[in-house]
Parts: sequence; structure tokens; C-alpha cells
Amino acid sequence: LKPTNPPHPAPPLSAPFLPPLLAMAKATRSATLAALLAAVPVATFKSLANCVPGTIVKDLEYTHGKIGDYSFALQAVLPGVYGNLTLLTESPASSDSCMKAATQINLNEVQLDNVIHKFQDFHEVDVEESEERGNPEKNYLYVFDHRNYENHDMLANCVPGTVVGQDILGKTKGKVGVYSIILKSIFPTYGKLEFLAKGDANSCLDAMNAINAGKGSYVDQLQSGVGHIGHSMKEVGMLESLSKADESSNYLFVYSNKNWDGTASAWKMVEGLEIATDFQKSLDAEGQIEEAAPGL
Repeated sequence: LKPTNPPHPAPPLSAPFLPPLLAMAKATRSATLAALLAAVPVATFKSLANCVPGTIVKDLEYTHGKIGDYSFALQAVLPGVYGNLTLLTESPASSDSCMKAATQINLNEVQLDNVIHKFQDFHEVDVEESEERGNPEKNYLYVFDHRNYENHDMLANCVPGTVVGQDILGKTKGKVGVYSIILKSIFPTYGKLEFLAKGDANSCLDAMNAINAGKGSYVDQLQSGVGHIGHSMKEVGMLESLSKADESSNYLFVYSNKNWDGTASAWKMVEGLEIATDFQKSLDAEGQIEEAAPGL
């Protein structure tokens, strides 16, 4: 079934985010480590499901008993929770598959892509079938996006050009691309550099805050040059990243988040000692820079 939009606007999302870099000194390591160890997971899963007997679907006058339109009733009852409809299935009323699937989805024990495969008596309701009235001999599984789910698969940092332009540890020569390696050394949760841009301070900070608050779609907006957040930001290409930083600009570094669970709005749980060990290993800054950018 083609996803449907909820009848009410989504509530604003907010979440703690990593603060911008304050200094490049080695003393930053301990403060960063303490912040990582203090991170508290948020128990919000990406999908929510509801199993509804066909008799209830059929008898609801508000939706004229239509299978697909019953999703609007669910969204109306829980407008702050149920987002877009992502999956609609039917199964025999005599089977307990529908209830089992709803329970497992709501506990994040099965992912959306695996539902049909795991519960083989499910039939996915198509657009034409969704216009039919509910069948009392069927159960219907409605799966929605969780509207409060925050996607922190990316982390961003906004750094003034005056900081980026410094020759850190006598190795960066003020070059923007090499500075991104320094950031990865200091923040062990930073993965691959996904996006690099520059612009004025307000736009840079707005974009950083939006991305770190779980609004990863802003990265796409920045890349395509649309949207009001970070509208003055311009992508820094490969050649420009090898040049010395423009001290009149602010640089936005966006990385993949190595410690993010893509199915649950939560940080992956890692033992504190393991984090500390990895953190100590991660920053032999001179050696890492030499390996990643020899000769720079």
C-alpha cells in the first residue's frame, strides 16, 4: 500500500546534540570521553504497529468500513505518535500472526523489511484492495512510522575558519580536509565524512543544530541547496578541501554516526571501558594524519 500522510502536522523534534569543538588541545580528550560515557539512550523505535480485527475495520462508519481508510482513524486517535503508513497486511482471523507481528514490531524485534518474510500467512494489501470493506474473517496489520523517532545517523560540527586555518600540531597547514581528520580523532563516534560546507556563522550553527537534533534530512537540503536552514552554506569540494581555510567563513563537518542504532532511536550500548580503550587508541593524531594524508 502506498504510504499515506498523517492528517496533522508533526510535532517539533528536539534532542541533545554534541557541542561544537571548543579547542584542539589534547586536554579536550577527557572532557569528550566524559560526555560520551554520560550519553543516555532514548527508547523510541522507528516503527509502530497495530493489529485490528476485520469486524472492527468493517463496522467503523467514520471510514465507511474501508480497509485503507482505517489507517486515518488510527492516526486521528494518536496523531502525535502514528506517522506515515508504511505497511498494511491481512491474515486469517484464525491465525495469531497479526498480533505476534504487531508485538514484535513494537518491541523492535522484527524490522519492516522482514515482516512479510517472517509471517508467511500475511498478504500485503494493495491500493485497489485497500478500497474494499474489512473482512470479518481477516485481521489487518497497520504499520506506521513513529513520529517521535529521531534519526541521529549523522553528527555535525561547525568550526570557525580562524580555528580550521591554524596549523594544528604542525601537520594540518590550515587545510580544511586535513582538519576533518583531527575532528574524527577527537570524537570517536564520528565515522565517514559525509558532507563538508562553508558559510556564515548563523547558517552554519543552524545547520549543525538541526542535524544533531535528528533532522538528518537537512543534509539532503544542504546538498541540493534548498530549505531555509543553512541556506547560505555552500558545499566544499575535494580540491577546495585541500586548500587553506577561509578565515572569514565557518565550516560545517558532517559525519556518519558510528554509535547509532538505525532501527531504534538510541545510542548503541558500549561498555565504558571499551569506549575508553578505543578512545585512547583513536588519537595518535600525527600518525593518523600521516597515514590518511601523507605529505600534507
